[in-house]
Amino acid sequence: MQWLTASDRHIFTEDLRRQNQSLDLGPVRRRWLSLSDQLLDGVREAIPNEWAEATPAVDHALDLVRQARDNIDGVMDEVRRVLT
Repeated sequence: MQWLTASDRHIFTEDLRRQNQSLDLGPVRRRWLSLSDQLLDGVREAIPNEWAEATPAVDHALDLVRQARDNIDGVMDEVRRVLT
């Protein structure tokens, strides 16, 4: 997430930094934790057959989502670090 430290990298970076101390990431954390394997499997199954060649990219993206969900406390720590 180091790329976010450059002021021109994300439109909300400066506003989020100003609000960092009062920023409540609890709702974000809860939403990530609500992404069940069953839900993510449903996303995978919803990919139409016409997109078959994108399957490896979809699987990779879903793996990244699972990894972030499974390490959500570390992710939130990193968000806080970048915003300080």
